Amino acid sequence: MEYQQVLSEYATNFQLHDASEEVKRRAKLIILDSITAMIHGNQSLHMLKLQEDISQNEANKGYATIVGRQPSINPQMAAFINGIAMVSEEMDEGNPIAKGHPSCHFFPSLLAYAETSHCNGRSFLESFILGYEIAARAGAAITLRDDIHPHGNWGVIGAIFTLGKLKNYHASDYERGFYLSSSLPNVSLWQPVLEGHRLRDVYVGLNNMHSFLIGHLITAGFSSSPNVMKQIYGDGILGKRFQSEKLIENLGVEYYLLKTYFKFYDFCRFCHSPMDGVNKLLKMETILPKDVERVDIFTYSMAARLNNQNVKNPYAGKFSIPYAVASLFYPKGSQNEERLNFTKKVFVHEDVNMTQLLPDQRDSRVVIKMVNQQQFTMTVSGASGDAHEVGLEEKVIEKSERTLAKVLSCQGAKDLIEKILSLEELEDISTITELMRPAH
Repeated sequence: MEYQQVLSEYATNFQLHDASEEVKRRAKLIILDSITAMIHGNQSLHMLKLQEDISQNEANKGYATIVGRQPSINPQMAAFINGIAMVSEEMDEGNPIAKGHPSCHFFPSLLAYAETSHCNGRSFLESFILGYEIAARAGAAITLRDDIHPHGNWGVIGAIFTLGKLKNYHASDYERGFYLSSSLPNVSLWQPVLEGHRLRDVYVGLNNMHSFLIGHLITAGFSSSPNVMKQIYGDGILGKRFQSEKLIENLGVEYYLLKTYFKFYDFCRFCHSPMDGVNKLLKMETILPKDVERVDIFTYSMAARLNNQNVKNPYAGKFSIPYAVASLFYPKGSQNEERLNFTKKVFVHEDVNMTQLLPDQRDSRVVIKMVNQQQFTMTVSGASGDAHEVGLEEKVIEKSERTLAKVLSCQGAKDLIEKILSLEELEDISTITELMRPAH
């Protein structure tokens, strides 16, 4: 049986009771973290302007929630806006095996469709787990070209399966959807991201919006070639290698969502291990920024590319290890000029031994040299928020409660978290989307 057929049969037969309690608990934690990232992102000025502009068009009126805001809008546009918001502040989850961010590519469309179709919590959770597992495996199967960012391409494949589960797709529908979705990637380049352009975020929004459209294409009988995925990703247009066997490897036995990491810094994940190292040194030693001569960061290949010392704006800074490190010496409230000046002191290097540990481990070594020639060194294994960190669930819940309270009130945040962590008991997902709106 071809891998496309295996995926489609698995999706048809998958049921929530196939997943362990550990898997379901982690899935709900990812859902909570994803909602938190969306609500937080939707408070940004650029997101507010986008929401206002789109909402002015009467054709966009509807009853799907722009999370963290009062207005409702049609489901496709809600998925588009919430998708952008989820990644706009670099607080969305990620998966090292997928080499990217599975949830953001399908969760906003799942939430919009579930709300407007009034599905129950069990079906919602079941669909989420299915979509995550297939999206993560798509990322694992693909090695992108070095200049291609993982937003907007392989992740949309998960959306077809997660929405298809709610729509009771047959195996043939899933297979057709797989061919269509894999044929419609966005060309998301790293360079605009490093220059500080937000177009990368838009690709995630488009993926979620397209998920609704692909459903219509399936119903209408549109199709694509079974070989497209290999042509696009297998030493072709976007990828250097496509290993189809990884799409079905241990499917239903090993759950990739258990490998999910969570962010406690609002920077690209590649910055987190070096930031942990610097933070540990700052807690152990009295290190004043004016006394630092230079900081050397040694890390794995993918992270070592984030070595920009001349960031053009704070968004570009989210993808610069020098800027991220500078933010620890000059936290929020400091003059950005001070950060930018300190950034010139931070140098990033690849450590080939650390590169060889990928994808399972993402390490770094920090060396701070003082003007008086004193030197401090810290080696970090992994990063805060890694899948098996002690007390991770409590830390994610605390982060969500603190972040959500700023928008929903303290009690509102607690109520939403409680509902999400007991999803199976909900008769209608709109019960929680209503809680995602701020008080009047």
